[in-house]
Amino acid sequence: MGAIIIGVAGGSCSGKTSFVKKVHKALGKDRSAIILQDSYYIDQSERFDKDGGAVNFDHPESIEFSLLRDHLRQLKENLAVEVPQYDFRTHKRLSTTTLFKPKDFVLVDGTLLLSQPDIVRLLDLSFFIECD
Repeated sequence: MGAIIIGVAGGSCSGKTSFVKKVHKALGKDRSAIILQDSYYIDQSERFDKDGGAVNFDHPESIEFSLLRDHLRQLKENLAVEVPQYDFRTHKRLSTTTLFKPKDFVLVDGTLLLSQPDIVRLLDLSFFIECD
């Protein structure tokens, strides 16, 4: 059996990452790992200027959800994946990746996860964090 995928979504600064870190700690580092939606941003360097330019990081088209979907499928099959690295200083996706080995639980942290039907279908459990 592959990973149990737990998605945690919500607005910016809603507490998603804090929640994910607490769940990760409770499950244990040997049994769980975290994937950040932010790792899957597409290269925005051509469109970004000092004021942001035409970049909207909160739009689903700014994220390569198809690659995230493929990675979640592979983790469910107990296969390791190469997670992209995104540099927010340059707004480029780096040529290097991070090897992500499957664990019993994979926690996925991202603002737009639940807006993507292909991602939702792969989640075994999901949370939407909302705060005042």
